[in-house]
Amino acid sequence: MEELGSTLLQGKVPAEWLSVSYPSLKSLGSYIKDLKARVSFFQGWQKGDEPSMFWLPGFFNPKALVVGSMQNYSLKIGVPMSGVRLVVGTPRDSYVDSGLCVYGLHLEGASWDQSLCSINEAKPGVPYYEMPELTIFALEVGGAYQDDWYSCPLYNSPDRKKSLCSSCNLSNYIVSIDIKCHESPEYWIKRGAAFVCQTEE
Repeated sequence: MEELGSTLLQGKVPAEWLSVSYPSLKSLGSYIKDLKARVSFFQGWQKGDEPSMFWLPGFFNPKALVVGSMQNYSLKIGVPMSGVRLVVGTPRDSYVDSGLCVYGLHLEGASWDQSLCSINEAKPGVPYYEMPELTIFALEVGGAYQDDWYSCPLYNSPDRKKSLCSSCNLSNYIVSIDIKCHESPEYWIKRGAAFVCQTEE
């Protein structure tokens, strides 16, 4: 009990809480705020219809939602999952209506040009760029969208370690999503550009 009280006074999330919680790197105050937002999101879903937009970081296992949309598309067109890729769409794309609308992501190592719907140079002093609402849709590999696309990895947390917790066997890496780029994909690989669901704050 003394150790628990000391941890709380330091503004940290107690290990006892994290042992039965979703993985988080946040401080105590940010963790409580995040927990309340998660409860509110799912209570709203429970009381009403399926939301038109999904708060991806609010899911314990975001991979299930994203990969599920890939699987639905692969079954629809009759190709294996390995033949499907995820792409961030623009409002001009005819595919967007069948996509997965998400919000709450951050972009590390880069920023976002909303007018061009493409990755851009990082803003000075902004380690995690808050992304606007995105529509992610699946396409068959070898179809449209071939060149000038960066396969941007999506992680649960920015530390990018392989596993988030040993008890739940939850992988930190979720999936890669193709986004438009004006430089070569190698340019963004060297900068370590990636989507993250959670930040430290």
